[in-house]
Amino acid sequence: MVAAVTPNETLLRAGTGAGPGGAGSEYLDLAFADRYSFIAFAENLPNFVGGIFVSAAGTPAITLPTAINPSVSGSPVSVTNLAASANLLVYTINADWGTPVVVNATISKTYLGNATEYTLPDLTALSGFGDTLPQSGDAVSVTVSAVESSLTLEEMANQDDVDLFLLPDGTNVTFAEKYLNYVLP
Repeated sequence: MVAAVTPNETLLRAGTGAGPGGAGSEYLDLAFADRYSFIAFAENLPNFVGGIFVSAAGTPAITLPTAINPSVSGSPVSVTNLAASANLLVYTINADWGTPVVVNATISKTYLGNATEYTLPDLTALSGFGDTLPQSGDAVSVTVSAVESSLTLEEMANQDDVDLFLLPDGTNVTFAEKYLNYVLP
C-alpha cells in the first residue's frame, strides 16, 4: 500500500499492491504530496514480516526484515532466542491459554541488554491475577514480535495508528512476528 502525505499532513491512498505472486500497481505521483509512506508485508505462517518506509522522492527501497525465530515453553511462559539487533526498539510478547487473563509484555532493547531470554512475570500473588500461569494440559498460544526502526523508542512511542503514515522522510520501521503454540505437560 502507498499513502501520499500532503504538507498539511493529509493522507491520500495513492496505490496498492497485489496478492501473492502478483504484480503491484504503480502508485500515483501526486504533485501536491511532499512524501509517500510505502507499506509492505509478507506472511508465511507462522511468520509475518512487514515494513513502512517514508520517502519524499525517488524509488522506495523497502527491505523486509528477516523472520525471527524465538522458542517458547514453560509456566510462566519463557521466550528464548531473542537478539538485540542495532535498530531493535522492542520485543512484544502476547501469551494466551484460554483464561480470561491474557499476559502481555513489552521489552525494550535497553532492558533486554545482552540477554537472549525473557520469562513473563508470575503475577499470581496479585489480587485478580490467579489465572496468569498456564496449568498442566493448557494449550498456550504465544505471539512474539520484534520492532526495529531508524527512529528512537521515544519517537515511536509518540505515534498513534494514523501517525505511522505521517512519519518523517527517510523513516524506516520494520516488524517481524512469529506465532507459536505448545501444550504444557
